[in-house]
Amino acid sequence: MNLLQDYKRFRNEMFDIVTFSVNGKMFLFDTNTVLFGIIDNTFIQCIEFICENLKKSILTNQDLTIPEVIKEDLEIFKDYYSKGVIGNRVLKEFNDTTLTDTQNVVSSLTLDLTYRCNMNCTYCFAEGGSYGQKSQDMSLAVAIKSVKALLETPSKKVHVNFFGGEPLLMITMIRQIIEYGNKLSEDLNKKITYGMTTNGLLLTKEIIEFCNINNVGIMISCDGLKEIQDKMRPLKNGGGSFAILERKMKLLNSLRLRTTVRGTIVKRSLGRLKDTYTHFIKHGFSNIHFASVSTPSCNSYGLDVVDYIEYFKELCTLEPIIYEELRKNGVSRLGYLKYAFDILDNKHIKRNYCGAGSSSLTVSPEGNCYDCHRMVGKESSYLGNILDENFMNNHAKAHLNNLLEESCRSCLAVSFCKGGCYAEKATQSHEIWNAICDFNRNMVFLVLKLYALRYLNQNDEIFAMGT
Repeated sequence: MNLLQDYKRFRNEMFDIVTFSVNGKMFLFDTNTVLFGIIDNTFIQCIEFICENLKKSILTNQDLTIPEVIKEDLEIFKDYYSKGVIGNRVLKEFNDTTLTDTQNVVSSLTLDLTYRCNMNCTYCFAEGGSYGQKSQDMSLAVAIKSVKALLETPSKKVHVNFFGGEPLLMITMIRQIIEYGNKLSEDLNKKITYGMTTNGLLLTKEIIEFCNINNVGIMISCDGLKEIQDKMRPLKNGGGSFAILERKMKLLNSLRLRTTVRGTIVKRSLGRLKDTYTHFIKHGFSNIHFASVSTPSCNSYGLDVVDYIEYFKELCTLEPIIYEELRKNGVSRLGYLKYAFDILDNKHIKRNYCGAGSSSLTVSPEGNCYDCHRMVGKESSYLGNILDENFMNNHAKAHLNNLLEESCRSCLAVSFCKGGCYAEKATQSHEIWNAICDFNRNMVFLVLKLYALRYLNQNDEIFAMGT
């Protein structure tokens, strides 16, 4: 579903560029280098001339008769191309099978502190928090070893995320881990940050204030509206969880300036997405992430192909709210937009979707290491054990490079998606995976439109590229 007016795509062995208009202004976007800018019709003529004469080596051969009107823009284009600002060089580097040591250094660990959980979510990919394993908590020895190994890598900045099960069942150990991590990081002159993914039901004022003091990020994972939350995320006794979570969200947002929520999208969510977004806004969340449920579509709550189309259409209904956020603050609360705008603002192009298996690892309660927190217990994702003294040096580097498939290399969303979620791809059918890909491409259209609107709102004067 292309939301862009006057859309054109120029793709060849040199570059992959799209042009489009928003509010009467023309824009350019390079899908590989994520260059974004205002252009005029002359610049489009320049691109068209290059494409028509590509076989004649337009960028190096000056024997062609070049129209006077595009000569200046052609020089700008040639300069951008020679500097790698435009072109396919970045994409080729991403598909290099030889990874450098820097690209492989582990800088983030997810600690699955426990297989226990205080809820019984219908769709939990961790099977109630246990991942199909016997109930077990991580020992302090495994936790300390994990943090020590992480801080002893060459990374100057590292991150530890507390996961489960429900990590707040292990709050005493979390305090011990943070005390140890802060002390060791100071001794090693490194920076360590922390995060936590929680269902939120065990939050207290004391825990929130502890997290504030130690700069621990808190992400609440929930479904949002009462009828969906209570149905999909019941307590162990079968009771609803919405009322408890409602109180905890109010407490959280009264004590923190910036808070994050992750709303799971199930079939029941469709038709209510706008209500869910405004529900999260009402509770003061500054970062709102939506993610489709991680379950096969054959289940009654999983999304099918048609559902993904509807999901995107509903996200588009948020456009007036999001535009107002952008107009007032320059940023949106919607997590994907923040992620995508960061890429466009800072030209921050990641090598793969999330770093799983290379820069990011997950440690189970037993100390077993996996490339992804969603693949704990899966033999294909097992990398070794953190208690092995040489694990960080010898772990299977590039175990999960996410080298792009051929279809990905030609995709409009390549610089945002980077081949997509490895765990999602491993668990979904080919049909649903294709629907997810279509959804991701549609999201790029929405991103480009909103980014252009923000650009127009923030710039009184509009300049052509290169000026």
